[in-house]
Amino acid sequence: MRHTSNKRARLDREWRPIRLEYWSREFPRCMACRGAASCVHEIACGMSIRSVAKYEPCTWLSACSDCNQNRFTNYELYPLERQLALKFIFDVRRLDLPKFNEIRGRAPGAITLVDVHPWILKELQS
Repeated sequence: MRHTSNKRARLDREWRPIRLEYWSREFPRCMACRGAASCVHEIACGMSIRSVAKYEPCTWLSACSDCNQNRFTNYELYPLERQLALKFIFDVRRLDLPKFNEIRGRAPGAITLVDVHPWILKELQS
């Protein structure tokens, strides 16, 4: 098991109520299937990225455990652009694509609203 620094453990304790309690009150439904949400999914992925993403609401989606473990990890079915489309539809005020790209270690314009737009239309039609 990986050692957690004291600083990281403190941050986790501070952010846990925000992520689970506040977020689940604001978004009680899974943003993919509309079932009951039980967790917060970080759109930005990878172990080193997740350590930052779990503290950044611009990377969060409300999810049920099935979507969190199966849908959102299947990048053929749910590429990052599609996940960001769900963020746009349900939580546009926290959508920050330049910051999202920065967290992923990419250029500020790596993923733009132009890339996300077709998925927004697809999600709204389903």
